[in-house]
Amino acid sequence: PITVAIYALVTAAAILRLLAPLTGGLTLPVLSASGVAGCVAYGTFAILYGRVLVQPAAVRAPATPI
Repeated sequence: PITVAIYALVTAAAILRLLAPLTGGLTLPVLSASGVAGCVAYGTFAILYGRVLVQPAAVRAPATPI
């Protein structure tokens, strides 16, 4: 469920960034909301998957040639 929220935040950030020029005087707040959504998505990803990404790879037996 948290991964789905990360994807939703990334999608929302992209859509807001695309719609920002069409909002007239609200361009800066919409771009700011887009940036916040992107930062929250990245931060959540780093907290959730950071440990998995920085630990050493699992040791496997060497592959035997055919």
